[in-house]
Amino acid sequence: MNYVDQDISAEIIKKGSPRDELSVIHGEEGHQIKYHTCSWQKTAALLFSEYICLAILSFPWSFSVLGMVPGVIVTCAVAASVQYTSLVLWKFCMKHPEARDVCDVGKIILGGSQIAYHFTAVMFLLNNVFIMVSQTTYIAGMSAFLNISYTLIGQITIPSPLFKKIAFSFAIPTIVYLGALYASVSARFVFFRVFSQSHHRHSNTAVAWMAWAGILIVLWVAAFIIAEIIPFFSDLLSLMSSLFDSWFGFIYWGLAYLILYPCNKRWNGFGRSVETLLNYFLVLFGLYILIAGTYVSVKTIIDSYHASLYGGVFSCVPNGI
Repeated sequence: MNYVDQDISAEIIKKGSPRDELSVIHGEEGHQIKYHTCSWQKTAALLFSEYICLAILSFPWSFSVLGMVPGVIVTCAVAASVQYTSLVLWKFCMKHPEARDVCDVGKIILGGSQIAYHFTAVMFLLNNVFIMVSQTTYIAGMSAFLNISYTLIGQITIPSPLFKKIAFSFAIPTIVYLGALYASVSARFVFFRVFSQSHHRHSNTAVAWMAWAGILIVLWVAAFIIAEIIPFFSDLLSLMSSLFDSWFGFIYWGLAYLILYPCNKRWNGFGRSVETLLNYFLVLFGLYILIAGTYVSVKTIIDSYHASLYGGVFSCVPNGI
């Protein structure tokens, strides 16, 4: 199937999105700070580093819950859905070159209002702040079908602290990197909102650097306080995953497809009809994760409270390996 079909290609050319994108890049010429410099190779490296922490580290827990065969099936299904929704997002952004981040995408999908923009922005920032301070407990809190991708991990047959430390030596750099990555993305979002019409956005000025450092400090302090003051933080991460991943993983991209193809185009031929049904399923599945996942997470928090499984705030219990 030629994914970039003729009707969408015609609309992309009509809107002139390639020219618009080039104009944005050329508009940065002469600026001290350039933002459109990330090639696909750099993007692949960033995603690979992220998946080491969020995906590969989830395998032991996910496969212990699902089993090997169901785990592989879920892994392949999630990988296929991620690949497909990524293509939908790419095509949506090609048709709407004015969308510069996920908040702009959410604004367009949910009707174009500022309320939709701020709704997406709140989810975006909360999701990133919680990931900044998450460690391997975040992996244990996430649903088994959300963030796993297929690979082979060997077993540790000798339960020695030495082997445990060796294993964690590969995980710790990616955990630190992941926190820094999400902190930078969140800080960039806030920085752009503060200096949207200012020369400080593209210049190495003292004001810009102090603002950038201040935003990062505030984000990290807020993340640390949230992680330490909430005794059920790992279960709260599961709740955040249900509330946010349902939108960013499924609902938004199913709705994006329905916007790309109005009612008079969704059922043109067998292939288009199957794809339309698939996207309706993505929306419904995202709603299921939102509702059922939120219920399970809240129920777990309530049950754990009744069982006195949570400690106090700013606990000094050692958590080293």
